[in-house]
Amino acid sequence: MRDHRGRVVDADVTEERGLQHDIAASERVLGAVTAAMPCGVLIRDPTGRILQANAAVQEMLGLTAERLLGLTGLPGVRVERADGGEIPESDLPNAVVRRTGQPDRGVEALIVRSDGSRRTLHLDAVPALDDKGEIALIVCSFTDITALKQATLRLEESARQIQAIVDLGQEAIAGAPLQQLFDRAVRAVQSMLSIDHVKICELLPDGQHLIVRAGIGWREGVVGQMILPIEGTQCGISIRAGTPVVVSDLPTDRRCENASMLREHGILSGASVIIDSVVGPFGTIDAHATWRREFTADDISFLQAVANVLAGGHRRAGEGQRLQERVRLRGRLSCRELEVLQLLTDGASNHEIASHLGLGYTTVRAHVRTIIDKLEVHSRLEAVARAGAHDLLGLLALIASIDPLVLEALKAS
Repeated sequence: MRDHRGRVVDADVTEERGLQHDIAASERVLGAVTAAMPCGVLIRDPTGRILQANAAVQEMLGLTAERLLGLTGLPGVRVERADGGEIPESDLPNAVVRRTGQPDRGVEALIVRSDGSRRTLHLDAVPALDDKGEIALIVCSFTDITALKQATLRLEESARQIQAIVDLGQEAIAGAPLQQLFDRAVRAVQSMLSIDHVKICELLPDGQHLIVRAGIGWREGVVGQMILPIEGTQCGISIRAGTPVVVSDLPTDRRCENASMLREHGILSGASVIIDSVVGPFGTIDAHATWRREFTADDISFLQAVANVLAGGHRRAGEGQRLQERVRLRGRLSCRELEVLQLLTDGASNHEIASHLGLGYTTVRAHVRTIIDKLEVHSRLEAVARAGAHDLLGLLALIASIDPLVLEALKAS
């Protein structure tokens, strides 16, 4: 072989050209493999310089291959630990591999991209060694676990919410005072939904106003004192609609024209659900945020579960009060007076009662007057109504079903 001057050149470049061809072919194969991989891949040289970046890693980092190739760092990208704080570049897996020569796997990191968006990634780096056992390439892989992380966090949050509802329910079953349940509920909602302002409103007898029965995050003078109109307020909207209500942007929501108390506290978003009672809505439990917060279906479900526990507590408290009143009123009536009351309930007149019981008319009138006084009412009709409301005649039926002779003895006493 001769050179350009006609001199004979003995060196044969065939082998060198073949080697160059093989390297180029290998690079094409490597590029095709990395491009086909679903995880993100960066190929670095022994100094950390990026040689290849597949499409998946470009999408994860928000950077094009043109911006990445030839660099050792990730421009405009902040890498943070899962528990907070930036990870120094010297602690990233590819740097650890260059320093130790050993793989570094399973590093969880939060990637903050230049546009402010975030991804949670698993980072791995593995060295590729040459024939001499030295690092030829470093293969860095990125696995996006953002969705998995979010699902895990939602499951953990749901577990905490369920436990909070269970704890509240156990207090209700144990007979905790209603106000204690209310106070516990607003603290639980504040903690579980990570918000500052929560309140429980009770519908007043006029059906047009609500009073703030419990709350957290409000200025002095709100809880226990503030009266809110049902018209034009978030809680009132929920009462009127009979369904949960979400307010996404309070300043622009025309339904909330009377929400001055919320505006005073800088509230921008909120959600309300109804606390039911036996006779209709007791009131609402309301969650409020001072930022434009999205209240999800899961948030509403949690609020509704808390409201259901409170509704049960309210019913149980009412039943307890009715039981106490029943015991008190029954204790004031003799068995004979209960018998007269039963006949009054059946619609019998004084003459008919006297005939049925073998008593004098005057005696029956005296019994009726005594019954009216003991039941703290003003007429026979009111006495019958109160007896039915408190099941005062159930004792008489119970005694008769157990032993009629005992009943006869009690009548004679």
